[in-house]
Amino acid sequence: MIFKSPFPDIQIPEVDIPQFIFTSNRFVANLDAPALIDAVTGRSVSFNSLRETSYKFARGLVGTLGIGKGDVIAVMSSNNLDYSSVLFGSLLAGACVTTINPSYVSEEVLFQLQDSKASVFIMDETCLKSSKDALSGISPDRMFVLSDNTVEGVSSFRCLLSDTEVALPSFTAEELSCSPAYLAYSSGTTGQSKGVILTHRNIIANVLQIHETLVVARTGADEVWLGLLPFFHVYALTTSLHSAVYEGIPIIVMASFDFALLLKTIQTYKVSTVHIVPPIALALAYHPAVDMFDLSSVKYITSAASPLSKDIIEALINRLHTYVIQGYGLTETSPAISLGTASMTIRDSHGYFLSNIEARVIDTETGKELGVGEQGELCVRGPNVMKGYFNNHEATAASIDSDGYFHTGDVAIVHESGEFTVMNRIKELIKYMGIQVAPAELEEKLLQYPKIADAAVIGRPDELSGEVPVAYVVLKPGVTCTEDEIKSFIAKNVASHKLLRGGVVFIEKIPRAPTGKCLRRILQQQDLEYMAKAEE
Repeated sequence: MIFKSPFPDIQIPEVDIPQFIFTSNRFVANLDAPALIDAVTGRSVSFNSLRETSYKFARGLVGTLGIGKGDVIAVMSSNNLDYSSVLFGSLLAGACVTTINPSYVSEEVLFQLQDSKASVFIMDETCLKSSKDALSGISPDRMFVLSDNTVEGVSSFRCLLSDTEVALPSFTAEELSCSPAYLAYSSGTTGQSKGVILTHRNIIANVLQIHETLVVARTGADEVWLGLLPFFHVYALTTSLHSAVYEGIPIIVMASFDFALLLKTIQTYKVSTVHIVPPIALALAYHPAVDMFDLSSVKYITSAASPLSKDIIEALINRLHTYVIQGYGLTETSPAISLGTASMTIRDSHGYFLSNIEARVIDTETGKELGVGEQGELCVRGPNVMKGYFNNHEATAASIDSDGYFHTGDVAIVHESGEFTVMNRIKELIKYMGIQVAPAELEEKLLQYPKIADAAVIGRPDELSGEVPVAYVVLKPGVTCTEDEIKSFIAKNVASHKLLRGGVVFIEKIPRAPTGKCLRRILQQQDLEYMAKAEE
């Protein structure tokens, strides 16, 4: 059975992302209005300035560096006012952008730079200092810092801004559908991140799909969105940054999460729409500090990355008198597959499939198509589904079937109302705060520690963050080792979202199949028993 969206199909224009955004009626109507506002300083960039800087940056990339189609530009930065100009300017120059998590350590940065074949690296000052060991493969004259001035010998990106007219590339319809606009890296069960090819058409489709669903949720001329979630992640990249600029809506930019600043920002700027993840939703629902601020401007809260419980949703509604909308998606789907609406009948569902999306639910063992009310793996097809994994045909073939359906690895159920709910995941990936963590990567690190003979990592459910990684470790004979010792070793070698927040459990043997594959289901059951005993 094929499930379809209740929303009408939309036409997707054959244009590139910057042209799509910069010529939208809402963008043009708000040229002199602020597009991006720094939450701390109040400094702003107008829609017109955003467009002009993007074109100047593109001209510099083409005229000075010779950037064009096929080139990849890496951007590593926390949220700031210049982020979008660098993205759109790079796309105007014909390049593809790979966004790098600013919390990555040098080894992780180096892998993404090499795998994506990036030839230009743009970073903020903090990332410049933290990723020095990864810069050997990038020519010094192709490294730039998101600052007004040169930092530690690295030129400001502003030195590329050019008023000299140069021919900027145009794209054929085939290029818009096939060539990467963004390479967004998604953790794989093998431990190595995979570059997800998101095309101009993918991103434009998803912006329009979101618009079609939320058009009834517009709060009027005073609409203001919060830019708290990290722009490097496709959730914020599409649903916050691209969508807000396309809609002509100002976005309040926060460089990092600070709950007190979040509350103050909402009150000061009268934020109307908040895109968040469940841990922040939990804080908004129950933290006593909320009562010290006026959050009455908030009309819509959109949460994604992991499910919100019905209790938290109801607590948010009762406390803030706002609509709470859940979304669902993956990096491979640009990311949104569904969004809730104010008319949902199942409050904690993930809403309805977006326009132009078709879905199947299949039996996880036989592949048989299932119907309404039956649980199985969710598979989706639509214009927002990635082109594939970068230079990884095997992984692409394993994820997208011959009918064009992307297999999400998530178990879901479609209800009679057309809404659906994601129940759990088939894949082994851990989701901490909505960011994927590959157990195999952490296991590889653990086995590098001289005292460890074997190790396995699983996700432990956590109310605040969705899941936290916990390591089960077998020590080598005759050695002693503490939990803190292992956690400290891991902390020095991975990004912060991969830390062993669930702790370390020492056991005699990791359960494995005859092939050597870790039997994670057995380990997860053991972990449930371990936690139950710990609570006694």
